[in-house]
Amino acid sequence: MLAFGRILLLALLVIAPAQVLAGPEEEANALFARWKAAYDANDNVAVAKLYATDAILHGTRSRDITLGREAITQYFTVVVGTGNKVEFVEKHLRVINPTTILAVGFNDFMRNREGKLVPEPARFTMILVKDGNDWVIAHHHSSLRPPPKQ
Repeated sequence: MLAFGRILLLALLVIAPAQVLAGPEEEANALFARWKAAYDANDNVAVAKLYATDAILHGTRSRDITLGREAITQYFTVVVGTGNKVEFVEKHLRVINPTTILAVGFNDFMRNREGKLVPEPARFTMILVKDGNDWVIAHHHSSLRPPPKQ
């Protein structure tokens, strides 16, 4: 009977979806991959869906704080049709608890300038929270990275 239990457990592990077995860090990395894919597609609606309905965005080029998913959708209309991309250069994740992650790092916004993608170095801080079965962005701060010291 013990052998049957081990075989059953092994079979369940093999057929279980990867997300069921993933921990918070793996799930956070999957959220970053979805954010990059949506941004690279210049899809403001898809980007905004990755934020909590009451999320706070302190955007890279905004003087104002953007509150809520609807306003975040509007904020990201600036990328629609541009061909802009993003590259995450460095990312550090700290699991605060099973439903909250702090993410800090550097990224390059690849801005389309006359058909060429030109990097615009930035930095970010995000708070990711678990909303049901999904991870969403509750807070996002992005700012341009200062130039290297001379």
